[in-house]
Amino acid sequence: LGSGSITYLLGDFFSLCAGGRGSTTSPTGFDAIYDRGALVAIRPVDRIEYVATCREVLKPGGKILLLALEHDPFNNGRLGPPYCVTRADIDALYAADFDIKELDREDRMLTESHWKKKGASYFEEIVYVLEKK
Repeated sequence: LGSGSITYLLGDFFSLCAGGRGSTTSPTGFDAIYDRGALVAIRPVDRIEYVATCREVLKPGGKILLLALEHDPFNNGRLGPPYCVTRADIDALYAADFDIKELDREDRMLTESHWKKKGASYFEEIVYVLEKK
């Protein structure tokens, strides 16, 4: 952001940091993370590790643009993926290290009717910006 260059990494996200799932290489100092579908795809039991990795690789003052989803269980009782991530979940995962601001909330049932066919009575996409303290 501002320097004119963007770095993309391809691989196991959880291996970015020392103590991760297989790597001791820790690229630190990223200005921003764009999470469009990662947190909602990760099993809820793995969320703490995901957030810890984000925290470790992001510079102080760095930002996360996070798109989360809120919905009820699908027809078969499955909760995901995509998993529901509520504001309470976001606060529990990020509030200790990040300032959190909701930017937008959109009812996706109007444009993506397949969620209703899967049994959801509501399906919202929420955009947050999180700034590392």
